[in-house]
This record gives sequence, structure tokens and C-alpha cells, in this order.
Amino acid sequence: MKNSNIQWIGEIPDDWEVLKNKYNFELSKEIVGAKSASTQLLSLTKNGIKAITEDQQNGKVPASFNTYQVVKKDDIVMCLFDLDVSAVFSGISNYDGMISPAYKCFKCKPHLNPKYVDYYFRSVFVDRKYKRYSKNVRYSISAEEFMTLPILVPPLATQTSIATYLDAKCSEIHGLIADINKQIETLNELKKSTITEAVTKGLNKNAKLKDGGIQWIGMIPEGWSKIKLKQCCSFHNGDRSEKYPSSSDFADDGVPFLSANNLVSGKISYEDMRYITEDKYRQLGGVKFQIGDNIYCLRGATIGKTAYCDINKGTVASSLMVIRPKTIDGKYLNYSILSDVEFNQRIVLINGAAAPNLSAEDVGNFYCLLPSLTEQQSISAYLDTKCTEFDSIISDKQKQISTLEAYKKSLIYEYVTGKKEVES
Repeated sequence: MKNSNIQWIGEIPDDWEVLKNKYNFELSKEIVGAKSASTQLLSLTKNGIKAITEDQQNGKVPASFNTYQVVKKDDIVMCLFDLDVSAVFSGISNYDGMISPAYKCFKCKPHLNPKYVDYYFRSVFVDRKYKRYSKNVRYSISAEEFMTLPILVPPLATQTSIATYLDAKCSEIHGLIADINKQIETLNELKKSTITEAVTKGLNKNAKLKDGGIQWIGMIPEGWSKIKLKQCCSFHNGDRSEKYPSSSDFADDGVPFLSANNLVSGKISYEDMRYITEDKYRQLGGVKFQIGDNIYCLRGATIGKTAYCDINKGTVASSLMVIRPKTIDGKYLNYSILSDVEFNQRIVLINGAAAPNLSAEDVGNFYCLLPSLTEQQSISAYLDTKCTEFDSIISDKQKQISTLEAYKKSLIYEYVTGKKEVES
């Protein structure tokens, strides 16, 4: 072993080299031009480079793709800007195609195995190791600066054996993660069906039933009624012209400001919670909530997300609405919204819209099934227990996935830096 003189790597095998990127890569600058109409569109994602169609693009779609750059199979595509926050960093292309000119495309020289390089840069992305090389506010580095940075270059045969080994091990890990995700999906479906059963049939299996008046609900307990949410709740959603907090208004502590990201499994999540000061809370317009309210997302990809409020005050983003119970138990209302009762009515209204949007009036016209207040509270208590059980199992499964992801990162690091050797 010898010293690599790279802080995050340390020692490397004696027959490995440390070379500047300019000796290993060529920057590709070919623009697709008029051939864009017949060239495969590519996207750099967290899971590598994907072939996509134009309507699958996220964000702003350009008027023309003629300025996109050509990508060849085995090219390495890199995102060298926003190194502090970007969700993507690099990927190897398995296709010939074109990609956004915002990225940099590099061709590996003959002494490099592109798959080894891909794994090496995956390890570089962990803890955002390139961030230290950026010297500007946008945390970016130029192609010229990239070419001055070092990379480990094992013998070509070693690169190939490392890439082959990691392909097999990562495939095995991905298979395990896929199996666990299927288990989580099944548990979430079972949890939702348990909620739906309780808010449409109640807890008494021997209760007399009657026609619920809604085809997809079928029979409901005899003492229950079918009402619209506007008959048992009030709705509070802000005007988009109202003043909402800007980035400079947020504080380390204070009054919670909720976005759709804080609505998780029917509860308020405090992870990545943002706060505003008491003074700012009093100054701002917008919608304010209290204990017992339900928060509901009215638009966008997170439409229909909801949470029961267990904190005494706060305010919400403009995409969220506060539903305040009047003659219905707040927790029972929350479980009704989490059930297929809400989902089946919402899905008809948005009807596959690319930018789904609901109004307070739309949600107010949703039906819910209403037992007596005592029975609502019994159902809520039962579902609190059942959902806690489901959530605990799901949490354990998610921890298994996190452990596997951490193991994969560690495995890649150990082999691309020579800490472990592939057995022959």
C-alpha cells in the first residue's frame, strides 16, 4: 500500500495510480442540432441515465432540443453545479442519445473501464466530496477545473474485475431492496383497507346493514348517515395573493409552517419542519390551524395528502387547506380522508390531469359516512392502535432498506479505493 495523497481515500494498492482527470477523460462537445428529432432523449436521474420521452421531462421543457449535446454509450455524464444540494451527480450512459447542455459529458480513454469509473464517481458523491473544490456561490466547478482533479486508476484488469464484482453485488442488494419495497407496498395497502373497512362498516361485525347510497361503498351500518363534508366541517384556504413566508422569514424555532412534505401517513412530520417567529406569525396572512384540524393538500403531485393536527397553532403553505371539524370527530375525519372513501371521489374529479387541482368547494362536496360521535371515537381509537402496528412494521422495513443502502455505499467505497480486493 502507498499514500494516495487524497484525504478521503488514504492508502491505495502500490500498483494503482493517481492521475489528473485530464489524462483519463476527453470532454465531449458535440451538439445534436437538426438530428434532435431522431435522437433518443436521455435524463440524468438518481438511478442513472434513463431513456425518456419528451412528455416525461421534469421542469421546463425547451422549445427545441437542437442545443442538446450528443451522448454515446459508455460516456460519463456529470452534474458539476449545485454540488451542495443537487440530487444527481453522475451516471454512465447505456444508450446513444442526447442530454441537456447543463451537464458535462466525458469519454473515457482506453486505459479506463467506464463501469469502474461510474462506481468511483458514485463514491465521490457520498458526502458530496467535490463540494470542497467549488469556489463560488452556486457550488459549481467548470470542466477545466474538473480536469485538474485526481482520480484513482488501477490496472485495467483490476478495474474490470471490480466493476464485474460490484455489478453482481449491487444487483443482489437491489433485489433485496425491491422485495422489501413490495412488502412495504403490501403493508400500506393492508393498512388502507383496514381504515376503509372501519370507516365504512364500523367495528360491530353483527350490525344491521342498509344500502349506503354509493355504489362502490355498498352496505353501511343501519344507524349511520351519508353526508357531505361541508355539512360537518368548515374550510379555510388562503388566497395566493396573500403574503406567505419567504426564505428570509424562517427561523430555527418558533411557530410551525407546514408544507406538503410535512404531511406523512396522516400525521404531521417534524422532519425538515420550517418555523416562523411569533411576530411574523401575527403579521402574515394565510391560513392558521389549531389542534383537531385536518390539513389537506389541494394541488400538485401531493394532492390529497392529509394530516391530523396535534399541535396548538401554526400556518400552512398556499397549496394546503385547513379543514376544521364542527360536528365530526377530528381524528375520525382524518381516517375518512385517508380511506378509499376520499380517494375514489378525488380520482374522479382530477381525472388524470397533468396538473391536478381541487377547490375547497370540491372537497366540501365529498361524501363521508357518519356514525354517532361515540362510535366515531371508538373507531378512531381502534385505528390509532392498528395503524401504529402497521407503521412500526413499515418503519422496521425502511430501516432494513437504509442498512442495505449504507452497506452498498460502503462496499463500493472499499473496492474502488483498493481497501478490499476482488478474489480471483
